[in-house]
Amino acid sequence: MIAGVMKLAFAMGVAQASTIPLESSRYDVRVVGGVAEIELEQVFSNTATEFIEAVYTFPLDGGAAIDDMVIEIGQREIVGIIKERDQARKDYEQARAKGRAAGLSEQQRANVFTQSIANIPPGEAIRVRLHVVQPIRRVDGAYELAIPLVVGPRFTPQADRGDKSIVNPPVAIDDPGVMVSIDVDINAGMSIASVESPTHSEGMAVHPGRSRVTLDGVRPNSDFVLRWSVDPSEPTAMAMEQDAHVLLRFEAPDAVPSAAIVPRELIWIIDTSGSQQGLPMEMAKAAVHQGLASMNPSDRFELIQFADGMSRFGGGLVSASDDAIEQAALWVSELRASGGTNMVDAVYGALTIPEDPDRERYVTNATYWRPSRIISARPGCLRLVWATAPIDGCCKKWRSKGVGCPPL
Repeated sequence: MIAGVMKLAFAMGVAQASTIPLESSRYDVRVVGGVAEIELEQVFSNTATEFIEAVYTFPLDGGAAIDDMVIEIGQREIVGIIKERDQARKDYEQARAKGRAAGLSEQQRANVFTQSIANIPPGEAIRVRLHVVQPIRRVDGAYELAIPLVVGPRFTPQADRGDKSIVNPPVAIDDPGVMVSIDVDINAGMSIASVESPTHSEGMAVHPGRSRVTLDGVRPNSDFVLRWSVDPSEPTAMAMEQDAHVLLRFEAPDAVPSAAIVPRELIWIIDTSGSQQGLPMEMAKAAVHQGLASMNPSDRFELIQFADGMSRFGGGLVSASDDAIEQAALWVSELRASGGTNMVDAVYGALTIPEDPDRERYVTNATYWRPSRIISARPGCLRLVWATAPIDGCCKKWRSKGVGCPPL
């Protein structure tokens, strides 16, 4: 298996994959924030004695897209134009029939592409340059760039056997001795804390500043994966310029251990009126269940539901013990939507629970409501308390409103 395979079509049939040997393969990668630009250049030499058509199969990341292609055949240069697939194939076949040099790039699978080149003269060198854009993934707190280097054998359904030779192209049985070079330049917008490759650690050079990585003379018998991480000391915003575009990114430090989090007071106000039947009620319950599961033993909490009237889970703030959380989760699961929407007493009751100055308080309202109704009903509500609503009808939409009342 090699990084890309060419199948040659002569007037008398198909040549072996080694008829046009791959001489070199190079990846120049420029990473800006969460996007990688890849200039892929592969050079083949045509050792055949007649004009040929070559079909070049090569792998790309499943999230990658080709937005530019140039093929050099001797002194001629073919520049790619993006068209609809059927039209592009038609234009290519017409040019081929007229004896003109032509190229066609097609996606065969999510991560398998083909490059067809028609009417290549004997003895000519073929240089293929592709410009590829692909996203950078976030894996276990680090950024990851994956560059496929292998077109491996794959299952082809019976209905797709017509393109079997394309997605499973012929490969050289013996090691062809082809080497690949990879140069990665990383602009993370801040200093890079670590760089590593779980696949090609041997022979990989990490340059000063960890913003550039090079790998020379590697056999393309496995995909190349590169990971790096940043370590901001505080939430950081950065603007990175690329050509005529600006990318705005935010980085935050890793979450602190639970033991280092300031003890909290969490109060949920749950709308169980008839308008919340069905999906809205289920979404509200799911949000509260998730919040209960996220609490630390040092936290305290309370649950308040309202419809025609209101009721509480604990009658006051409850310590977030395992037993209390289990009982609260059962209490939430048994809630049913019915009745009117008398929210004033529930909201006011939540905002007047005495506070502990050594704890942070969060009041969450699992519905959509208008603070003006609360303020008009309870003048003097000035202290800021956050209330968020996960639902608005059947839409997964979060809203936040600031309201509050002074202590009694």
